[in-house]
Amino acid sequence: MGRRKLLSVFLTLLAFTISAEEVSLKEILRPVDVIENQLIGYGIVVGLAGTGDRSTVASQSVVNMLRKLGITVDTSMLQAKNCAAVVVTATLPPFAKRGDKIDVEVSSIADAKSLQGGYLLMTPLLGADGKVYAVAQGPVSIGGFNAGLAGGGQKNHETSARVPQGAIVQKEVPVKLANKDSITFSVEDKDFETVQKICDKINAKFGLDIAHPLDAGSIKVKIPDFYLDNPVAFVASLLSETVDISPIPTVVINEKTATVVMGGDVKILPAVVTHNQITVRIGNKTNSAFEMKSTTVSDLVKLLNNLNLKARDIIAILQALKAAGVLKAKLKTI
Repeated sequence: MGRRKLLSVFLTLLAFTISAEEVSLKEILRPVDVIENQLIGYGIVVGLAGTGDRSTVASQSVVNMLRKLGITVDTSMLQAKNCAAVVVTATLPPFAKRGDKIDVEVSSIADAKSLQGGYLLMTPLLGADGKVYAVAQGPVSIGGFNAGLAGGGQKNHETSARVPQGAIVQKEVPVKLANKDSITFSVEDKDFETVQKICDKINAKFGLDIAHPLDAGSIKVKIPDFYLDNPVAFVASLLSETVDISPIPTVVINEKTATVVMGGDVKILPAVVTHNQITVRIGNKTNSAFEMKSTTVSDLVKLLNNLNLKARDIIAILQALKAAGVLKAKLKTI
């Protein structure tokens, strides 16, 4: 069995049915004050085997860095193609403490051909307020090869990379729950029925009328008097509760590695898809050669695999279906 067929079977087997079930509130609720923060910095990747920037942007940055370290080097003495100028980004999770490590993404901003085998030099990562919240450094990884759905293997995107656990948190973002008499929660699945079910469950748990919907995506919960001195315990107790809902399935897409992962029996409304001179009709009775009476993503992926479409073509089709409002799932790009 070839690589394309193996990937086709793999993608199909990832689908499974999700019906109404007991879902923990901690999976679908988030205090609105508990948020992630985006970080960004400018860095240099060195140690490349001649695949770096042909311009002098990166080498000039290295010269400036060495000058700060008390070393004077002429730009012409450096091999520009052995280094690359990059933008370094990361997400600072809520409650991150000093010394915690987080992953970083590294992306070339000049004309480097590949970051394979490179090493990211110390890079301060700034928040939106211009302050340094983390410092990144370490070997970059672009991953290996991925099996194309047609035409054999192909390399991953070589001018973007990761440094797993490559940044150390230097500054914390405080989250204060004390001295409050209520907490507002954001609901992951924006739905009026879901919000009302959550409020009913919270009120029943504590025997008090403390939870009220604000809209289809948020609720406000008054902290009971006996929890005012310990709001953390209150939140922990609240989020340990479960509610009977039908969770929205998710399709996860990694465009760099051309990977698609489906969670749940993802439905597609009747639609017509045209891509690269191929037309597929979904859920319609026609005489088309490429017709789908079934309306799930797993069946669509199986059909597109059989038509020898590459993974990136399948990703483009899924994104178009979501934009058209006929893909009944959350589309998450990583």
